[in-house]
Amino acid sequence: MLKLERHQKIVEYVNEHGAATVDDLAVETQASLATIRRDLIQLDQGKRILRTHGGAVRYNQPAMEDLPLDVRQQMHQEEKELVAEAAVQLIQEGTTIYIGAGTTGHALASKLGAFHHLTVLTNDIDVAHEIALTDNSLIVAGGQLKPHSRTLYGFFAELTLRELNVDTAFMIVDAVDLDNGFMDYGVDEVSLKRLVIQNAKRCIMLCDAAKFQISALVNVCHLSDVQTVVTNAEADPACLKRLKESGVAVVQAEKVRKGG
Repeated sequence: MLKLERHQKIVEYVNEHGAATVDDLAVETQASLATIRRDLIQLDQGKRILRTHGGAVRYNQPAMEDLPLDVRQQMHQEEKELVAEAAVQLIQEGTTIYIGAGTTGHALASKLGAFHHLTVLTNDIDVAHEIALTDNSLIVAGGQLKPHSRTLYGFFAELTLRELNVDTAFMIVDAVDLDNGFMDYGVDEVSLKRLVIQNAKRCIMLCDAAKFQISALVNVCHLSDVQTVVTNAEADPACLKRLKESGVAVVQAEKVRKGG
C-alpha cells in the first residue's frame, strides 16, 4: 500500500471510529507498528488526526476542551514530558511557584521530588497529589470542580489566588496565536489565569509544539505578559522567531525520543 493511500485509510478509520490504537491501524493497513507511529506523527502535524500515546483520535479542534480527561492526558504525552523536563531546569530551590492545571502541569509536578524547599501553589488536584508526595510545601486554591477534569476554579479559587504572589508561574493554555496571544477554548479559567500572571514575578508558558499556529475562543494574556516559553524541538521555527522578536525567551526541550 502506498504511503498516501495508507494515510487516507488511517484518517478514514479514525474518523469513523472516533479513536484507534496503533495495533488497530496496523491491522487495518497491514503495516508495521513502527510505520504506523511515523504515519501518526505526520498526520498529527498536518492536523488530520490527533495523536495520543498508543494511537490517535479524531481531529476536532473546537471540541478539544470536551475530550475525556484520560484522552487529553495521552495526547502528545511524550512531548509534554520533555517540555516538563526542560521546565524543571528553570526552578530554583527555596522559591514559590504556581503550576497550572493540565497534563503538562501534572508532568512538571511529578518531577519535583528532587526539591525539598519549594512552596507550590496550584488549583489542580493531580498536581497537588504529586506535590504531596514530596517534601515541598503545598497550597491548594480550592473551588468548584470543573466538569470532566480535576481542575478547581471559580470564586473561591480566585479569592485565594488574588491574595498570593509567586516567584514563578508555570502556565498552560490551549493555543498560541502569534497575533492574539495565549488563548483558551473555554472561558472558565481565564480570569483565574490572569490573576496568577498579574501576581507572578515571572511567567513561564509551557507549550508543546501542537499548540502553535492555532487559535481559540478567548485571550488569556498577550505575548508581552510572558517572559519565557518552554516548548519542544519540533516547534515551528518561524513561530519561535516571532516570539523572540516580541521579547519572549524560548527554551526548547530535546527531540522526542524515537520508539520501535
